[in-house]
Amino acid sequence: MTRFPNILKHLNKNEVNGIDLSHNHIQGAIPHWAWENWKDAQFFFLNLSHNEFTNVGYNIFPFGVEMLDLSFNKFEGPIPLPQNSGTVLDYSNNRFLSIPPNISTQLRDTAYFKASRNNISGDIPTSFCTNKLQFLDLSFNFFSGSIPPCLIEVAGALQVLNLKQNQLHGELPHYFNESCTLEALDFSDNRIEGNLPRYLASCRKLEVLDIQNNHMADSFPCWMSALPRLQVLVLKSNKFFGQVAPSVGEDSSCEFPSLRILDH
Repeated sequence: MTRFPNILKHLNKNEVNGIDLSHNHIQGAIPHWAWENWKDAQFFFLNLSHNEFTNVGYNIFPFGVEMLDLSFNKFEGPIPLPQNSGTVLDYSNNRFLSIPPNISTQLRDTAYFKASRNNISGDIPTSFCTNKLQFLDLSFNFFSGSIPPCLIEVAGALQVLNLKQNQLHGELPHYFNESCTLEALDFSDNRIEGNLPRYLASCRKLEVLDIQNNHMADSFPCWMSALPRLQVLVLKSNKFFGQVAPSVGEDSSCEFPSLRILDH
């Protein structure tokens, strides 16, 4: 399809759980009549991915949706949000320029948020510091400033955090929740400085840590060998020094039980 289907004008919003128009060639803006017809509806899913849409028309949709997929289009402007908090929100591979500054209500129950490969700049909003968020991918954008400490300290359910290839600087947060649920961390290709936080040892579920191409300076982290699930550790293009062995006074053997990839 190359046009938004007019048959949806006759859609009974109370009888439809979701709409899937993905993998077509629909161009231009989402027509205004669609928003009017769907006003105050509650969809389970709305999938408009892999098209050539350019304009949404709203900053906050006039309806609720649990699973929203706008990925792989040509959308511009600020990222639009559902009327109520959606569980899965995918805005990746577009041309979005910003995230609304006060989005805490719309992210209250969000578990999956992906906005990679856009043109978003500015600071990372602290609204992402929620107890429900499990997956956050803001990679390949133009975010600047430092990583909000609350993103690590408060986000009690966070499993995957991908901030690869932005313009972030400063140091990594130096406190990690003792009940850390993180499984994958990617801070690569930024301008982050300082040491690796020793509190990372609290993240017993951590499997992947990638901090390559930054400005970090520290001794080789033998203390991370205490992490039983760590499989990928990428430290290259930083200022790590010393031998791959315990530092003086450390009891660890520097033997990583599950490590498969080490690039330093």
